[in-house]
Amino acid sequence: MAIPKKKLQAFMKKEAPAPYRGKEKPEFETPEGEEPEVELEAEPEDAPEGGAEDEHEVDAEEIGAQVQAGNGSPKLMKLAKGVTEETNPPAWVADEDTWEKAKAAVEPKWDEYDEPFAVTAAVYKKMGGSFK
Repeated sequence: MAIPKKKLQAFMKKEAPAPYRGKEKPEFETPEGEEPEVELEAEPEDAPEGGAEDEHEVDAEEIGAQVQAGNGSPKLMKLAKGVTEETNPPAWVADEDTWEKAKAAVEPKWDEYDEPFAVTAAVYKKMGGSFK
């Protein structure tokens, strides 16, 4: 996996070894129009399998507060209106596993929401869920 040159330079400014801190860093020479390739270290063994990017970790409680306050997506609110336990998962859900993860994330505060399926839909979208 290659890291773009600008991101690498930003990282070096923060995490550079002591001889470079506060000093001008040497420029990396790469052919014009190409980004340098940098090997990334493996994730620590105690890291969750797949990493946070794969899991699309979200703050379901914060999303729930936004939806509850009326700041949710009108489109998602409309989609979620017709969802019941009998129609769960709804027909517009393309990824049932992600829907179940979103629903589980909302579950602890389910009864506190006026529209729990609207919260679930917002969490599902934030987790990277797709729609049919």
